[in-house]
Amino acid sequence: MEERVWRCSCGGLLDLEFEADFPLEKIRLRKPTMWRYREAIPISHDSNIISFLEGYTPLLEVDLEDRTVLFKEDHLLPTGSFKDGGPPF
Repeated sequence: MEERVWRCSCGGLLDLEFEADFPLEKIRLRKPTMWRYREAIPISHDSNIISFLEGYTPLLEVDLEDRTVLFKEDHLLPTGSFKDGGPPF
């Protein structure tokens, strides 16, 4: 079993060394959640993934004074948290 490390042995911040991979052909086929970008998140085993299908907040298009503004509808996130919103594209 791998040792779990939560902070640097010096007591400071933990610095992760990780090189992300973005296999576009896989990403395009996945559900629109933050786990769509699985290879960019440093988790060693997929069995450690827990998801509420977070991410991909709907955008609401509103016209304001001759401009269109996009508002993220974060109140629709499945966890109720504003922190789990993924990119809006």
